Amino acid sequence: MEQKNEQEVEIDLKEIFIILLDRLWVIIFTGVLLAALTGIYTKVFVTPMYTSTAKVYVINRQNEENAVTYSDLQSGSSLTQDYMVMVKGNNVLGQVIDELNLDMTAEDLKERVSVSNETNTRFISISVEDPDPVVAQQIADCLAEISAEVGQDVMDIKKVNIAEEANLPKNPSSPNLKKNILIGGFAGIFLAIVVIIIIFLMNDSIRTPEDVKKYLDLNTLGQIPVLDEGETKKKKKKREKRKKLDVDDIEDDEETGMSSDEDTAEKEAEKDEESKAEPAESQSKKNGSKRKKGGKQA
Repeated sequence: MEQKNEQEVEIDLKEIFIILLDRLWVIIFTGVLLAALTGIYTKVFVTPMYTSTAKVYVINRQNEENAVTYSDLQSGSSLTQDYMVMVKGNNVLGQVIDELNLDMTAEDLKERVSVSNETNTRFISISVEDPDPVVAQQIADCLAEISAEVGQDVMDIKKVNIAEEANLPKNPSSPNLKKNILIGGFAGIFLAIVVIIIIFLMNDSIRTPEDVKKYLDLNTLGQIPVLDEGETKKKKKKREKRKKLDVDDIEDDEETGMSSDEDTAEKEAEKDEESKAEPAESQSKKNGSKRKKGGKQA
C-alpha cells in the first residue's frame, strides 16, 4: 500500500510539472505584467524620499585632568544605547520641531528618524528621511546638536562630539525601483503557479484512459473522438463552401446546356433555309437553259 501511494504521488507531481510547462506562457505573462504594474505604481504614485545622516561620538570622561582611559571608553559604550533612546524622545524631537518651525508632530518626526550604533564603537548615526533633501539635512544636523546638549544635561555625559555633519543627499534612498520591479515579477510568477496548481487539484474530472484506470480501476474498451467547437465550425464552413461550389457548377452546366441547345436550333434553322433555297436556284437554272435552247431554234 505504501509503494502504491508513493507511486501515485510521483504521478501527480509529474502531471503538475507537465501542466506548469503547458501553462508556461501564462506564468511568464503574469510575472511580466505584475512587474510592469509595480514599476509604474512605484514611479508614478510613490513619493521619493531622501536620507541624510549625521554622526556623533559619545564619551564619558571620569577624570578631566587625565587623558581618555579604558574605563572612559567602557562607560561610553554602555551609554550609547541610552543615548539612542534619548535621541528619539519627545524632549529632543519637540525642540527640533520648534527650532526649525516644522509643520509636524513629534510622532510624525519620530517615524522619519532612525538611530543606529556600529558594533563595538561609540559612534551613533542619526538618519532622517524626508521628501526634501535640504529639510532632511537640516533635521539631521539639528538632532545631532540638540541631542548632544540634552545628553550632557540629562545623562550627565561630559561631552558629545559631532563626528560628521549631515550630508546633502543627491539621489533618493527610497523607493528602490529595480527592487520593487523584481519583487513584483517574482510575486506574479508565484501567484500564477499557485493558481494553476489549485485549479488542477480542484479539477476531479476524468480526461484520459489513464484516469479511468487510476481512479475507477476499470479498463477502457474504446474511445469516441470528440471534436472541438472550433473544428466543427471549420468543417461546417467547408461543407457550406462545397455546397455553394456544387450549386455554381450545376448552374454553369445548365447555362452551357441551354446555350448549346440554342446553337443547335440556330444551325438547324440555317440548314432548313439552305435546303429551301437550293430547289429554287435549280428551278431558275432550268428555266434559263430552256430559254437559251428556244433562242437557238429560232
